[in-house]
Amino acid sequence: MRRFYFDIALNNEIKEDTEGVDLLDDGAARREAVLTIASIAAEAIPQDGPLNIAISVLDEREVQVFRARVTFDFDDSKKTRQAARLQRHKVE
Repeated sequence: MRRFYFDIALNNEIKEDTEGVDLLDDGAARREAVLTIASIAAEAIPQDGPLNIAISVLDEREVQVFRARVTFDFDDSKKTRQAARLQRHKVE
């Protein structure tokens, strides 16, 4: 077993994991990170702007082994179907 730390950033607020979790390997830590970020995204629905969630997984040496990000943004402006299609396919 190895100890992994899961630092979470929610918009500009960062919460450092000081306790960590014992997991089998990097793959198990990655799965835990994905489940955690999905759970946060499901509960932290933004009311008035975008939601940016990031999770950094660090090993016992404090070396980042995985990072995941989720961004939720919405656009409630009225558009025709054609305009919405064009915006969807626009490369940023």
